Parts: sequence; structure tokens; C-alpha cells
Amino acid sequence: MELRNEIQTRLKEFIGEPAVTVTVRTPASQKFYVVGEVRTPGEYDLVKELTVVQGIARAGGFTEWAAKDRILLIRREGALERKIKINYKEIVKGKDSGQNLTLRANDTIVVP
Repeated sequence: MELRNEIQTRLKEFIGEPAVTVTVRTPASQKFYVVGEVRTPGEYDLVKELTVVQGIARAGGFTEWAAKDRILLIRREGALERKIKINYKEIVKGKDSGQNLTLRANDTIVVP
């Protein structure tokens, strides 16, 4: 709304009553990263709330060599970098679903 008003105000010098519409075509998306023993490592858009398990699924799932009980979630919090241990086997067995954290922008999932 502010951008539209600013453009209208500036255009009034040249056009009597300009009608301005501002459309965002591609919002700047937030990213997360998956590296290591997944089928398609890389950078992914964080377009909605995703969990660690869903992030791994986006990366095509595990390779046969993945150490599913030693996954790391690397999360930056200000100047600090936290390394959070994730045990996929415990999550899928229903023993510790609390490890299936919601991803945040710039999180990196490392699958050894």
C-alpha cells in the first residue's frame, strides 16, 4: 500500500490523478538447504511450514548410505550457530516426534 501511494504521489507532477496498481510477481522466498546422503541435495524454497522430515522428502529422500540416526540441523540464531541432532528412526517409530522440528529460513539439514 505504501509503495502504491508513493508512486501515485510522485506521478501527480506529470499526470493529474494517476491510477497505480502494484503487483508482486515473485516474492523473495526464504530458503533451506539439504546436503549429504539425500537423492537431490541443494537449496529449496521454504514456501510454507515444513518439518525436517518434509525437507528431506523435498530432497528426494535418503540414499542407501544415509545415517538416519545422525542427522544434523544447523540453525543460525543471530551470531550463533546451533547444531541440533535429529534421529529420523526415532521420529518415524513415534518415539520422539519432538525432533521433527519446523524448518526456518537458512536452516541446513546435514545427512551423513
